[in-house]
Amino acid sequence: MLGALCSLCHVQRSPELEAVFRRFSDSLVSGDRETVESLIAPRSRPRLITAIGEWWSGHDEIVELALIRTTDTGVVRWEYSQLEGFESGGVGWVAAETVGHRVSVEPFVLRQTAVLELEAGTWRIVQWHVSRESPPIEVFGLDLSESLSGFVSHLTEEDHSAELMSTSDTVTVMFTDIVDSTLISEEIGDEQWRTIVADHFSLLSRIVETQGGELVKKLGDGTMTVFKSARAAIDAAVEIQRALAESVVKVRIGIHTGDSLRQDGDYYGVAVNKAARIAGIAEGGEIVVSSVSVELSGGHGLRFGKAISVSLKGLTGTHTVFRVDYS
Repeated sequence: MLGALCSLCHVQRSPELEAVFRRFSDSLVSGDRETVESLIAPRSRPRLITAIGEWWSGHDEIVELALIRTTDTGVVRWEYSQLEGFESGGVGWVAAETVGHRVSVEPFVLRQTAVLELEAGTWRIVQWHVSRESPPIEVFGLDLSESLSGFVSHLTEEDHSAELMSTSDTVTVMFTDIVDSTLISEEIGDEQWRTIVADHFSLLSRIVETQGGELVKKLGDGTMTVFKSARAAIDAAVEIQRALAESVVKVRIGIHTGDSLRQDGDYYGVAVNKAARIAGIAEGGEIVVSSVSVELSGGHGLRFGKAISVSLKGLTGTHTVFRVDYS
């Protein structure tokens, strides 16, 4: 029974949770109470642990304290020297080392961890731990052994086998698919349709290459491409749709960012599956983008519609997506 349960537990890197934590921190700095309130779990479950003796509980109390403490410290910007997010089903966690920058005052370092749960399509914090960076001599009264760090350093310098075996990348995946291709081919004939599709693929290849992407493979009338940034993927999608505005070809496009496994020139994993499912809910001429890709794109110069909660076949829970307004 235990083996069966563990087989259902799949831990994966989550750029989405990293983006959520950034949004939460930025909202504290800007004093955006509404966003802070929405990102902390309701009712009496959430916990905030800070200094010795400070163990806070309750949604309203934590929201108020977090806003006041941020104002008191005078932070105007957070910098992330380390930030990692992971998820498994409807539970996720974030670990971060953050540098708080202040006006005319030396910056300071905080180490933060947060546990989040997926609730109604939104990740919300249920436990948040904040601590100041301190050397072991201040905490324990002695210097702790550095043998482990020395061992890791030795591996980094002398043994590159782990690096050679690693094939995991965080990429933005884009799927395109021609809508009603069968009907169009029947109407105009196979020969003309083959020419149209060939020209279509050439167009996509040029745009993808211009945006620094990689055309991974063709899938019948569709394509799968990957980009190093969410912004590049969305810019490419907008350029594709605008180029096809007067064409008989109408495509649906889906975009998502996440970790994927690269093997033999192809990409695999949940992020790839999610991007494909998102493309499946788009209509002809639409670009539908996951919330994490929207967060990572920066948003400057881009316009998105209202957030939409959707179910994606084969993926648990609900997922937040946005349509891109490129008109």
